[in-house]
Order: sequence, then C-alpha cells, then structure tokens
Amino acid sequence: MSKLQTALPNSEKNNFLMTMFQFFKEEKRLEWFCFGLFVILYILVSLFHEPMYDEAQAWLIARDASWRELFFEIPHYEGHPPFWHLILALFAKSGFSIDIGLRIPGALFSIATIWLILFRSPFPRMIKCLIPFTYYVFFRYSIVVRPYCVTMFGLCLVALTYKKRAEKPFLHMFALMLLCVSSAYGMAMAAGICIVWIIDIIKNIKKNYFKQFSAMAVLLAYNIGQLWLMMPMDDTNNVVFFSVSTIIYSMIYMCILGPADSMFLDTGMDARLQYYAEGIVNGGLISYVNLIVGLITILFLLYYARKYRKLLLLIIPYSLFSLFSSVVYFWYHHIGLIFLYLVFVFWCGLDEVVSNEVKKMPDFLSQINYKYSKLCKQIPKIALVLSLGMSLAWSAFCVGTDLFRITWYTRDLAQGIQDVGADQNNCALQWEIVAIGPFEEPADYTDASKYRHIPSVTQFFDCLVYFDENIFYNHNGGNRNVSYNQQILAEDEKQTQMLENMAEYGYPEFIIGNSFVLDALPLEEEMPGYVPVYRFEVYKPDKFIIDYNDRYIYARQDIYAQRSDWPIKEQLIFR
Repeated sequence: MSKLQTALPNSEKNNFLMTMFQFFKEEKRLEWFCFGLFVILYILVSLFHEPMYDEAQAWLIARDASWRELFFEIPHYEGHPPFWHLILALFAKSGFSIDIGLRIPGALFSIATIWLILFRSPFPRMIKCLIPFTYYVFFRYSIVVRPYCVTMFGLCLVALTYKKRAEKPFLHMFALMLLCVSSAYGMAMAAGICIVWIIDIIKNIKKNYFKQFSAMAVLLAYNIGQLWLMMPMDDTNNVVFFSVSTIIYSMIYMCILGPADSMFLDTGMDARLQYYAEGIVNGGLISYVNLIVGLITILFLLYYARKYRKLLLLIIPYSLFSLFSSVVYFWYHHIGLIFLYLVFVFWCGLDEVVSNEVKKMPDFLSQINYKYSKLCKQIPKIALVLSLGMSLAWSAFCVGTDLFRITWYTRDLAQGIQDVGADQNNCALQWEIVAIGPFEEPADYTDASKYRHIPSVTQFFDCLVYFDENIFYNHNGGNRNVSYNQQILAEDEKQTQMLENMAEYGYPEFIIGNSFVLDALPLEEEMPGYVPVYRFEVYKPDKFIIDYNDRYIYARQDIYAQRSDWPIKEQLIFR
C-alpha cells in the first residue's frame, strides 16, 4: 500500500472537518444548531423527569387553591409572588396533567431565554453556545420547572434593555417588573439595579431624567403592593429566625464562596444555607482552601466588572440579594441565581463596551500584564474553561441520572399506592419529627417518645399530583379539596389536638414512611405490627452528588395477611 493511499483517509477526515467548520462558521448556523439541540434535549429529558417536591407543590397549589387564595393568601405562606402559581393555574384548572401542564409554561420561558442568549447576547460565539447547557440553566432551572425559569428570562430582558434604559425607560421598567414577579430574589436584584440606575441618572441629570424616575416610581408602587401580598403570616412554617453569627457566616458564604460555588466549586451545601453556613466557612482545611479559591474568583470578577464599567452593577444588587438570602431564605438550588446574575452583569458590560471606553488597568496591573503577558492572556480562557466546563459536566451527570434513575418518588409512589390499594383504604402519611433523644441503644431510633411530633407537617404528600384529590386522612386535616402543603406551623396545643383527631380513626391500614411514629397516637390499645409492602427509591442528583434514599409503604398486619402477592416480594427478588 502506497503512502498516498494511507494518507487518503486522514485527508478525507480533514476535508470533512474543514467542511463542518466552514458550515458552522456561517452566520447563526452554529447558534441555530445549539438552539435545536437544546430543544431536543429538553424534550427528551423531560419525558423521563419525575416532578420534584417544589414542582409538585406549585402544581397542587395551582390546581386546588381558589383564584382569591392564589392572589391574597398563598403568597403569604409560599414567599413567592402570585405570578407563577397564576400561570400554572391556567393549565391545572383546565384539566392538564402535571407532566404536560407544568412543561408548557416551563418550556416557553426556558426556550425563550435560550433564544435570547444565542441570538441577542453579546458574548463570544463559543460562550453563548455553551451557556444554555450549563448545570443551572439547563438542568436546575429548565428541566426542573420552577419560577426561576421566569427569573432567567427576566434577567435576559433586563440585560437586553439595559443599554437603552435612558432612552426607553418604560421598556426597561417592564423588563424589571417581569424579574420582580418571578421571585423574591428577583425583587432584591431589581431593587439593586434600580439603585444603580438612580446613580446613573444623577450623574447625567440632564438626560431624560423625568421619564426614568417616572418608570421607577411605577415599579416601586407595583412592588409595594407585591410586598404586601408576600409579607409572611405569624404562623408561616418557612419563617425561621437565626442568630447573628449564623447570618454573618451566611454573608461570608454569599460574598466570597457563592460565585465560585455557582460556577465550578462544590461546597457541599445540601439544604438551607443557614444550616450549613458555619460548617462551610469554618470547617477545616477544605473550607479554608475553598475560601481562598472563592476570594480569587471574587477579585477576578471585580477586576472585569471594573474593566467593563459595571462595578456598581455587580456590587450593589448582589449585596442586596446576599443580605436577603442570608437573613431570610436560601437553599442549595438557589445557588444558580448567583450564576444567572453574573451572566447578566457581563452581558450588560459587553453590550455597552467600545474598545476606547474600556477602563484601563491600574499601573501596577499593567506592569504585571506586560511582564507576564502570555500568562495573563491565558487567565480569562482558563477561567472560562474551568467555570463552564465544570458546569457542563455537572449538567451531563444530572441529566444522565434523570434519564436512568428515579430522581424523585412522586410518580413511583403514586403507582405503588394504587398497586397495594392504599388509595381505597385508611392511609396515613408520616409526619415531621424532631429528635430530642437520648439515643443510647439502636432501638431508641425507632422509639416515638424520643422525638417531638409535628403532625401538621406531613411528608410524601407531593405524590398527590397523580390523584384528583387528597386521599390521606391526616394530611390537611383530611380535607379532600386541599392537597398542597399549607405551610402553616401550628402551636403545640394544636399539634396535640391533631394527634387526638388521628386517634379517632384508630391505627391506619397503611402508612407511608416510618411506621413507628404511629406509637405517638394517644390510643389505649397496643400498636399493631406493620409490614412493608412496597419500596420506593430516590436518586436525587446535585452537581456530582447523588442523595440516595429508599422508603416503604407499610400495611397493618391484618391487612398484610389478606393477600400474598404484595409488590415488595417481586421488588426484593429483582433488587
């Protein structure tokens, strides 16, 4: 075989690669390819995705609450503006199933966001084509349908209108209003953006200031009304007061670790920030290394924000957002809002930049840049590869988990309830318990007296998205018309009364969760034995971590004896 012949395959391969390169080099072809890929992947993964707790809770609220409750009651307990629940109600009250009705608005906002990023953002071509597939944009806020898909869309619209805010203030105001209706976090960001806007108006007081202040006045009036709707009631379950030290640790996380955690770092937060903040910030060597990495990330962001004349836009809104998150409410899935805000800031910076307007480096940085020019030129590329590359890897891992594992129990548990006939019998849900101990022996962990019982807060109710009504007699007092978690924290006397009300039904035929909690019921008869009849699993992914849990549906002994073909027997065989 001649050398020419052996070279042909490589030549053909090179020609193919060059052809592909030339094809995608044409204007917008690569963007349209990425847009189509996003839509295809979105549909594919959505077919396998099980509704998670927050998705199910929002859907149940939209389905079961009245229009008046959606406007005037639910926001006080959910901490969200009514906008998202009202949108879902259009589908839930029209008879759509959650698998379709939740997907339609989620897809519209997510796909619209991706279109804006691909076709209207000023990012370099490769960056704008990678952002749609990053972890928080694709998986956490698109596949998992939450109101934060509206936050994504709102931030993109605010970025799109930011450059022309002085000429078209009301257009910018409407974009900010959409950001505000998406979530309380959006309101905090919008407040900071408006403060920066006011500073800009004062600097250029002769330039159309009346219209700009008028637009902000309208936005302020709207948000005052929205805040009134959202002010928490005294009995709201989600309101927790934390110590000053906890708030300080939380602020340290938000101001130093948060940006890195949203892009390439994993601090291990798996629940509410306030429960993890001290351990994340002051937890030994790994914590200190993370703090150093986080600080370097912050300096990098501050440098480029200053370079693009967006330092105030980075600092002021993010500070308000951080303060709100540290004092009020912030969970691990909210980390992505930090990433979205950083995308917004640098969108605005790149959109307005002109080569001779870019702020020059300080002298000492210029000297460093000259001395280490090759290294300095590589730093931005390395940072982008690190942040986007890690986020893409997280996204791929979680998407793979969603495709091949059960990432939440709603669908599986609903099927199990029907298979064992629990929906046709007296079925209870495990309620929330708080350990008080002491726990000296293994048996103590299944001793109901070792726990404080909160029967007003039930678990596993989110499977009700696959039922037409509430089928659990101890959930929401057995009210068949209310399936969602009402987020009401009852006083101790009322908790005791709830246990007494449950005792009137006797021991239930079925219970979902831990059966030992039933020993807390004030009944004279001895608690009967309960046997597991159905097993359901959860592989909940976050970044590179999978939180695995398995739980059971239990049947009372006399019910268990009535049949021999319980599903768990087959489940254990094929485990």
